[in-house]
Amino acid sequence: MEKNIRDKKMITFDYLRGDEYIQEMNFGMDGNFSLDEAVLDNENYNHRHRVVNHKLGVWRWRGMQQHRKRILNIIENSNYVVDFGGAASPLGLGSVVVDILESADYNNIEDLPKKADVVFSSHCLEHIPDLDGTLSDIKNSMNDDGYLITFVPSWTCERWRAGVHKESRGYNDHAWTFGLSTEEVPYMGMFLFIDDVIGRYFSIEHASQCGDNSIFVLAKKI
Repeated sequence: MEKNIRDKKMITFDYLRGDEYIQEMNFGMDGNFSLDEAVLDNENYNHRHRVVNHKLGVWRWRGMQQHRKRILNIIENSNYVVDFGGAASPLGLGSVVVDILESADYNNIEDLPKKADVVFSSHCLEHIPDLDGTLSDIKNSMNDDGYLITFVPSWTCERWRAGVHKESRGYNDHAWTFGLSTEEVPYMGMFLFIDDVIGRYFSIEHASQCGDNSIFVLAKKI
C-alpha cells in the first residue's frame, strides 16, 4: 500500500484549473511574469516558495503553471503515474512517489509493482551523478508510449549551478548544471544539455526554458 506522503491540503484537478490556484500563483504581480523570477527572488517568488509552498507542493513552480493544461491532461488520462524524487513536494493527483527519503512509497523505481504510464520529476535529476543509469531505469519502468515529464533548474540561475549549490536539507548537492542544445551557453563545469541526455532514451516532444529559471522537457518512451 502506498504511504500518505504529507498531511496537507489535497491538490485536485479542479483546484489546479480554478481561480484560487491562479490567485496564489499571481500574488503581488503587476503584469506578466519573468523567466528569471528565481534570480530576482521577488515578492511573488517568495510567496510561492516560502509562504504557500506546503499548500501548493510542486505546483508552486512557475513552469507547472505555464504547462499545467498539458500536464493535467496527460495525468488525467493515465492509469499509473509515478512522481520520481517528489517526497518533499509531492505531485499528488493519485501519483505514487519514488524517492530516497523514507516517507516515499518506494525507494527504488525498480520496486514498482507495475509499469508506469507517466513518470514525473521536478528539480530532481540535477542531484543524480549517474544520470544515464537513472534515465535508463526510468525508461525500463515505463509502458510503451509512456510520458516523461521533467523540470530541472537552468544554468541561468547561478546559485543553482553545480559546484555552487549546496543542499542544506540532507539531499545531494547539485551534480549537474543544465541547458538546452538550442542555446549558446558560456563554458562551465559539470554541464549537460538536458534535452540531448534525455533524447538518448526518449523522443523529445517539447523542450524549453520556463519560469523560475527552469527547463521543461516533455518526452515519450521510444
